[in-house]
This record gives sequence, C-alpha cells and structure tokens, in this order.
Amino acid sequence: MEYQLRKSLDQSDYKKALEITDSMELYGIKNKDSIYMAIAYDAKTTLYRFKRDIRNAKINVKKGISIYEKYHHYSELIKSNSYLAKTLRDEGKLDSCFYTLNKINRLYISDTVSKGSLRYFYNEKEASHSVAGRIDSSLHYSFKRIGLIEEDNYFQLGVSYLILTENFYKVNDLKKALNYINESLHYFSKDPRNLTIATCKAYILKGNILLALKQYQEVKLYAHKALDLIKNKDLPNYKVQIEVLLFKLNGQIGKPHKIPVLDVTDIKNKKITNSTLFDFYLAKLKYSVHEKKWKEARVLIEKLHLLIPNISDLNLKQTFHQLSSLYWAEVKDFEKSYYEQNQYFKIKEKINTRQHIYTAYDLDQKYQLAKKNEEIVNQNFRIQTQENELLKKEKHQIYLTLSILSAILGFILLLFIYRQRQKIKNNEIITLQHQQEVIKLESLIDGEEKERNRLAQDLHDGINGDLSAIKYKITSIAPSKLNEKEKIIHHEAIQMLDNTVEQVRRISHNLAPSSLLNFNLIEVIQQFCDRINSSNPLNTSFQYFGKQFKLEKEKETVIYRIIQELTNNIIKHANATEALIQINSYENKLHITVEDNGIGFDPDVKSHGIGLQNIKSRVSLLNANLDIHSSAEGTSFNIEIYLDKI
Repeated sequence: MEYQLRKSLDQSDYKKALEITDSMELYGIKNKDSIYMAIAYDAKTTLYRFKRDIRNAKINVKKGISIYEKYHHYSELIKSNSYLAKTLRDEGKLDSCFYTLNKINRLYISDTVSKGSLRYFYNEKEASHSVAGRIDSSLHYSFKRIGLIEEDNYFQLGVSYLILTENFYKVNDLKKALNYINESLHYFSKDPRNLTIATCKAYILKGNILLALKQYQEVKLYAHKALDLIKNKDLPNYKVQIEVLLFKLNGQIGKPHKIPVLDVTDIKNKKITNSTLFDFYLAKLKYSVHEKKWKEARVLIEKLHLLIPNISDLNLKQTFHQLSSLYWAEVKDFEKSYYEQNQYFKIKEKINTRQHIYTAYDLDQKYQLAKKNEEIVNQNFRIQTQENELLKKEKHQIYLTLSILSAILGFILLLFIYRQRQKIKNNEIITLQHQQEVIKLESLIDGEEKERNRLAQDLHDGINGDLSAIKYKITSIAPSKLNEKEKIIHHEAIQMLDNTVEQVRRISHNLAPSSLLNFNLIEVIQQFCDRINSSNPLNTSFQYFGKQFKLEKEKETVIYRIIQELTNNIIKHANATEALIQINSYENKLHITVEDNGIGFDPDVKSHGIGLQNIKSRVSLLNANLDIHSSAEGTSFNIEIYLDKI
C-alpha cells in the first residue's frame, strides 16, 4: 500500500491516493488495530501535504498523535509532531510551531528514538528557525540533521545539502550556496532511483545562484537541464519556476522578454505553490514597472497582496514592497507609496538583522575554526615533541634491546656451536661404539664359525673316521662263524654304526655346510628344508620370490644361521606341525619370513634367551630390522634387510 501510495503521489493522482489511504483506515477500524489506523492517518497527512490542504493534513496528523501517545511510540510521536509543527508554520503560526517543537524536545527525545524521527525533527527546527530569521540556529540544525544520515542514504544527503543551499542563498553567501548545491546534485546522481522532482528543484536553485553570480551561460544550461528532466510530466509548478528563471535571465542580459504563461486550472487545482505563484507575479510586476505598463502593474499588485501573507521569503517581500511603492508614487497615491516604503524598510531591517546574525555566526564559525586549527597546530606540536621524545627513548631502547639481543644471540650461537660439537663427538663415540660392537660381533660370529668348522672337521675326520674303522672291523667278522644270537647282535651293531655315522655327518654338515661354498643361499636353504623334512615330523615349506641376488659368503652364512636357528627353535619349542620359510627379493630389499603354527611364546619374557639373542645379534650385524608376532595360533619372524646397508 505504501508503494502504491508513493506511486500515486509521484503521478499527482490524488484521487487514487485518497482511495488507498481510506482503505488503510477502514482496514485498521475493521481489525481494531489502532497502530495500523495511526499509520493510515500518517499516510493521509502525507497525501494532504502533497495537495497543500493544510486543514485536512492538520486534522489527520492530530489523530495519529493521539494514538501514538496512548502507546508511547516516541519515535512516531516525534515524526508526527514535526509534521504538525510544519502545518502550523505553513499557517503562519510560528509561536505555536515553536511550542510544538519545544514539546517534542522536552517529552520525547531520548537515546532510544530512531535516527529517522530525529531527522524529521531537526529538519523542521531548521525550517522554522529559517522562517523566523534565526539563520544561525537554522544552519546549526541543518548540520545536526546531516550528521544523522547514513553514508549510503544518498537521497537524504542530497535533500539536506539542498536545504543548506537555500539557507546560504537567503543570506547571499553565494560561494557556499554553490558549493552545497553541487554536493546535493552529486548525491542525487548516486541514488539508483529516478529522483526527478528533487533533481529538478536542485537544477532550478543552482540556476538562481548562477544568475546572482552573473554566470549567464550556465544559468541557461541548468534551466534547460531542468526542462528536459520534467518533459512530458505533469509538474506545472516546476515548469513555471523554470520559465520565471529564464524570464529573469533575459531581463538581465537585455534580451526580449518572453512572458511566462500560467494555466489558471493549475492554480485552481493548487498544482502551483503560493511561493511559485508569488515569484511569477513579482517577475511580471518588475517587467511591467520597468516598461511602465501601469494598468497591468495594478492588477499584479492586487494579486500579490492576496498572496503575501503566505510568503516567508523576505527577499521576495522586499522586492514587492519596493516595486509597489514605485507604482503608487507614479499614480500619485503618496499615502500608499509611503506605506509600502515603510514596509520595504521594515523588511530590509529584518534582512539586515538576519544578515548581521549570519555574519556574526559566520565570524564565530571562522573564529572557532581558527581556534580549532590553532589548537590542532599546538596539539600537533605537542604530539610532535612527544613523538620526538618517544623516538629518542625508542632509539635508546632499540640500541639497548639490540645490544641485549646481540649478547643473547651470541650466547645462543656459542651454545649451539658447543652443542653441535658435543653432538658430533657423541655421534663419533656412538659410531665408534657401534663399530666396536660390530667388530666384536663379527669376531664372535667369525670365531663361532671357525669353531663350528673345527668341530665339523673333527667330527668328520676324527669321530667319523674312527666309526668307519670300527664298522670295517666289525664287518670283517664272517657271519657264518657266529651263532644265531650273535648274528642278530652283529647286524644290529652295523646298523647302529651306520646311523651314528649318518648323525655325525649331519651334525658336521649343520655345523659347517659345505654346500654354501658350492651353491647360492637359496639352494642351500632349500637343501636345509629337505633335510629337516627327511629327519623330523615338522613339515617345512620354502618359497622364494623376486629377482636374483648375490651376497658375500660371510653375509649369506649369517642369513643361513638366522634361518637355521629359527627353524631349530621351532623344532625344539613350538610343538608345530608346519613351518614356512619365505624370501622376497624386490628393489633393494630382502624380506625374510619364518613362521609356524605352533603354541607361540611371549617375546618380552623370552627376549633374553641365548637362541633369540644370537638371532638378534646376527640381524644387527646385517643392519636389518626384526619384527616378531606371536600368539596361540603360531609365531612369525619378519626380517627386512637393506642390501645397500649390509
């Protein structure tokens, strides 16, 4: 509804707008919604303000105020009372207007009210003080209003700077007026909406400022800009203002006057404001007096006399009384001429008073600005002095800090160098210890291998030779010479000797497998598994995957002993029925797995056993990794050997 209302007002379709506001009021009454009714009264107030129907605007705004007072809606009360103050000002009741504004300030202003409501309040304070000739107060509230507007609210900023422009134009400070009208147009141009009326009003005001500055070419430019903006739009009030501006321009530059036209229907329908109408008649009166068209001047003076009570612009009033005095003097009515002259001087005195007030205000602003600038300079000097002192202290502090940091860094560096050296020494000691352990281990294993070889040789050459000789002696006894019992004993003795010889040979081979000299590691392990399978109930499988590899015989012997020791442990302790020996050769690694399906053991408990210690020692000699997994379902030994680290 608000959108429809705004659209109707923009199109000056007051009949449609009134239908919308009436439907809003009926909706509020039907639903017993007092606040909605108050909103409807606000909308009607806006409508009647657009129609310039002060009486009905005043009635509706008072209805809204009575509802807002009931519910203590202070923000809306400020806005509605500001509207009421405006209607009172439009009626010429300045005392009542200021009474209403003072009531707002006394009863409703607090930290909780909205900025929008305060803007309405300051706007009316600015306008009322302007009409009362208190230009200093008017400017004060203008700047307060601007301070409440958000940076992205371009329309409100544009309107505020437009009002400021009007104030500075009234006191003839054209430089500031031109500056602020440019600000106003700048903000209107940034608003994405089509602000036709506001922009047109700003163009016309800028044209009047430029006319006072005698920049005639630019006056014509902005007048035509305004005309282009409202072309084909039903905005007679602004069309008349543009025609009056061009009429004044032609009068100043000495061109033939094109008399502005005025539609009587627009006057009857109140589409043209009193101030525009007054300015129109005044421009024609000035032309008539200049051209000495006294009959026409008489008619215009009578029309202006009817309008002057509703005019607040002192400059327009002064011009009227001056022209009226000249007319009455010309027609020999000196009494009226004297009266108009007196009115002229009274208004001139008001204008002078206003000008003096503004001059005093301007001087005070300049003084305050100079005072602030001086304070800023002094403050900057004090700040600079303090900064210099701080810089000196900071420099001293920096030097001191740098010295301390340098000392700390030096100490840290020395400590680091010391620790690095200590670390290098510790690493050297560890390396030496490791080397010694390796040498010791190699010596131990080498000694063990030599002892194994010696024992194997003694068994092979000594005991095995003796057993062979014994067997030879026994077999040399002819069985035919023996009785049956002795034959049995003779045969059993030969079998026992054969078994013993085989056992000694096997022990000798296990102690020093001669096959390592003739075959590679894979073949030797396969032979080892075959011997286990032929002499033990344990079913031992061997698997080999990957590429071929070749190691030094000493390293192959170490690997063989590890596998041999692990397999012997399975036979002795695991109660297993199956065992698997697996070798994987890939990339630069050799992965050996020996696992069984035995009863398992706790590696932490049995880690100090001689057999397991021997295995770990040999793994360490190869720089390899040993991983043991054991449970009730069996045990798995995983050895990972890096061939480039052996």
